[in-house]
Amino acid sequence: MHYLIRPLHGLAFLLALFLDSLRASASNATTCPEACGSRIFQYGDPTYSIENLAIRSNGAILFTPPFPAAALYQVSPTTGNSSFETVANNVQLGNASFALGITELYPDVFAVITGTLNQTGTFKIHTVDFNVQTEGGSKGPQVKLTNEVPEARLLNGLAAVDQESGVLLASESYLGEVLRIDTVNGKHSVVARGATYEALPGATEAAASIGINGIRKLGGSLYFLNSSKKFFGKLGVDAKGYAVGVPEVVANLTAVQALPDDVALAEDGKAFIAGSDKIVEVSSQGKVSVLIGGEGVATVAGDTSAQLGKGAKSSTLYVTSGIAPLNGVDQVPGFIESLDLDCVAACRTY
Repeated sequence: MHYLIRPLHGLAFLLALFLDSLRASASNATTCPEACGSRIFQYGDPTYSIENLAIRSNGAILFTPPFPAAALYQVSPTTGNSSFETVANNVQLGNASFALGITELYPDVFAVITGTLNQTGTFKIHTVDFNVQTEGGSKGPQVKLTNEVPEARLLNGLAAVDQESGVLLASESYLGEVLRIDTVNGKHSVVARGATYEALPGATEAAASIGINGIRKLGGSLYFLNSSKKFFGKLGVDAKGYAVGVPEVVANLTAVQALPDDVALAEDGKAFIAGSDKIVEVSSQGKVSVLIGGEGVATVAGDTSAQLGKGAKSSTLYVTSGIAPLNGVDQVPGFIESLDLDCVAACRTY
């Protein structure tokens, strides 16, 4: 790439060179911004999928499979497939059919939803504690059943109120509810329900019948997606995890995302929404734009969730994929993609 001569000085000039170098490195491989992505893990079997993920303080990525059996896996973002390991197996997770939402409950302690789709009496919360080894000092974290939610039909998204109280908020996608789940005393209750969280009336297809889906908490708000109604919203919550006020729509996603699935939140309130083979960015003011993806784009094909890295990796967006039919033909196994947001920003600049 040829650098343009600009009347810039000092920091402005250095920034211009930095953006140009990112843009150039992306262009060398393929279309920008698709080249800003790096495949760090992928199953070998095209029938294996990934549902959700969480990032540990050491940078390791935890992820859950929706089928064929509940488990919790871990990979390193630097060594990828070679570092793949099981940190909680199906027996430890109660022989459930699948694992869904995951969130950090305490420092290096993660809560995971397990259950069987549309079967009441099967949904549970387990914690996976990396601070405590299993009995006998054997390798692996301690796995513990903390809650049963027998009335749930699809307990899906999960967010911690804080990293001290042991209280979670969870989305019930079929019933259109937000649940408050106390992992200390084992109790739970509905803190929000109604049309805002429900699917479109009369929806019968599996995807269309999912109302509230991915959730994240930031400050005094619970941010959520309604997949069926295609919007990004937020609900005020107090320090104990109870709903405050009325929910509001942050952004309508109808024009850009057929099935918004899950969301990652930056500290400044910017949202990165996964679903429908795209990552959609929503600014803190509610401005909507497609960050990356679309028909035939393999980088985030079949995307199911997203999370920002921690510390030095805070400008890296990790994206999970389910089984992705690319171009309506090829079946792509589930994968984790690392997306450099600085590189994407450079692509958007030029």
